[in-house]
Amino acid sequence: MRASVGALGTSGVQRMAAAELHINTVGPEDYAVEGWMGKPTILTPAMSVMMDGGQASLRVVGVGALANNRLYRANGTLAARTDVTTNDVIGDYNVWGMIGGNFTELARIRTTYLATAPGTSNLASRMSLHVGRNGSSSMQEALRLEYQAITAFGAVTPSADNSFALGGGGARWSVVYAASGTISTSDARAKCDLADVDDALIDAWDAVRWRRFRFAEAVAAKGTAARDHVGLVAQEVQAAIDARLGPDAAVRLGLLCHDAWDGAGAAGDRWGLRYEECLALEAAATRRALARLDARIAALEAGHVAG
Repeated sequence: MRASVGALGTSGVQRMAAAELHINTVGPEDYAVEGWMGKPTILTPAMSVMMDGGQASLRVVGVGALANNRLYRANGTLAARTDVTTNDVIGDYNVWGMIGGNFTELARIRTTYLATAPGTSNLASRMSLHVGRNGSSSMQEALRLEYQAITAFGAVTPSADNSFALGGGGARWSVVYAASGTISTSDARAKCDLADVDDALIDAWDAVRWRRFRFAEAVAAKGTAARDHVGLVAQEVQAAIDARLGPDAAVRLGLLCHDAWDGAGAAGDRWGLRYEECLALEAAATRRALARLDARIAALEAGHVAG
């Protein structure tokens, strides 16, 4: 079948001159079955939209209702279809470009059925994004999406520097695994108002208590199997600093954080600490204590020598 394709005059979309729609078949037999894909009248359809000198576009439009474009996959034959099985590729969306005189695949979105025990309640699937790269003529998997899992085959970076958070106060990651520690900006060019840590702040920090505790959520989930942790309590840190430096002194420090959120779920808030800054202040307090101890020892030794 060949048909000229053009937009309606009132659609606002430019009419495509010299556009063609092709549906190619391998035989004339009619397969008149209503249902899962309408009433197909061909055995092996292959449809193409072609445009000479302009943009080719295949559109599905829904007015007042959902528009969808479906890819179906079954095994067997059209007349005797059978279920897909584990690791069957269900469908691809592919993008091709003319390279070296031939059309070459440049990108692919693929859906694969993964369920180890296929069934109507076992629908595990994977959507993967494949792209081309320099030095290779084949597609390379770049991103994989599965239920509760995202796998990236390469670096993951934000679109703008220092502009987006990973997670949030009410949407935390449960655990972060890393081969090494995080790197925080410490460039002198990014800092201003440099000053020594003053004794008043160290005196306030000396009143902070390190604690042993268990997390309430872990106790609720695991009972006595919930493990003990060692650390600080944000509200206690705030109270210790405010008691010595004045009201709201603690929230002026970047080591203390408070997040509040609204949203689809229940609103809430949570206190937190930047432990690297807490440990830096702990190190400053320890350094001062050692310096004072060294000074006392030196004074005692000097007095002993003089005596």
